[in-house]
Amino acid sequence: MSSESSAVSGGGGIALVAVVALAAVTAFGYLLKHQLVDLSTQMTKYSESMRKKVSALRGPRAADWLDCPRVSTGLPNSWTSA
Repeated sequence: MSSESSAVSGGGGIALVAVVALAAVTAFGYLLKHQLVDLSTQMTKYSESMRKKVSALRGPRAADWLDCPRVSTGLPNSWTSA
């Protein structure tokens, strides 16, 4: 029995593995993209919710300082973690 009598020849097997690997990478990329889009949507909602809560607690000018990018990116981790 020779190796060429197998169900998938060497070249066909390599092509099959390449197609399956490409499909797996493509599927992973699609799922990752979907998750990142969902995360960005949720973060937008969360940020707006937090601004409203801070504004309600501290008054109408409380959210103004949060809108400054320099300040909001430099907040301590204890303020930004859930």
